[in-house]
Formats: sequence, C-alpha cells, structure tokens
Amino acid sequence: MLVGTAALALLGLIGSKFVDFSKYVKAGDKNGALTQLYVWAVSIGITILFANSGLADTVILPFSAQPLAKYSLAAQVLIGLAPGSLGSFLVDYKKAADDTQTAAVPSLFE
Repeated sequence: MLVGTAALALLGLIGSKFVDFSKYVKAGDKNGALTQLYVWAVSIGITILFANSGLADTVILPFSAQPLAKYSLAAQVLIGLAPGSLGSFLVDYKKAADDTQTAAVPSLFE
C-alpha cells in the first residue's frame, strides 16, 4: 500500500509542476517556463538513456516488479518526469525556506 501511495504522490507532484509551468506561461515568465522544460527534458533524457544503456537491466524501481529497461518508451518518459518534478519541488521548497537568499542562483534563461 505504501508503495502505491508513493507512486500516486509522485504523479501528484508531476501534476503540480505542470500547473506551475502553466502559471509561468500565463504570466509570461520565460525563465520559469524554460527552466522547467529544461529540467524535464534532462530528467527524461537521463531516464531513457539509463533504461537503454544495459545498466538498468536489473534495476527494479521501488513501485515496480520489473526492471526499468522493460518499460515502454511512454512509461520511461512518465517515470523520467518524476525526478525532475521532485527536484523542482525541492528547489521551490528551498526558496520558500531561505528568506536570506543564501542559496540563490542566477537565472538560467535571463
């Protein structure tokens, strides 16, 4: 049950970041929108590359009964969205908790 709950939480996190992305686009925040797209592209790319490298033949995901390499491309894309979305969420959390800007980094696209 906990494993299924964790998978649903990751799907919720992906959905939340898609909502944030939509807000960036609507607000005309080019940096926010492009940064999120870049994070997702890198995350998906690394997941697909790893899944097809031969290294993932025995890697079993916590919510799965089969190796990552056995998943379809569509499933690998969905799985690849999770770490990027989680990373973006953690960056947002860090920004919210760091009111002194000690962890500030320059914008990627501006």
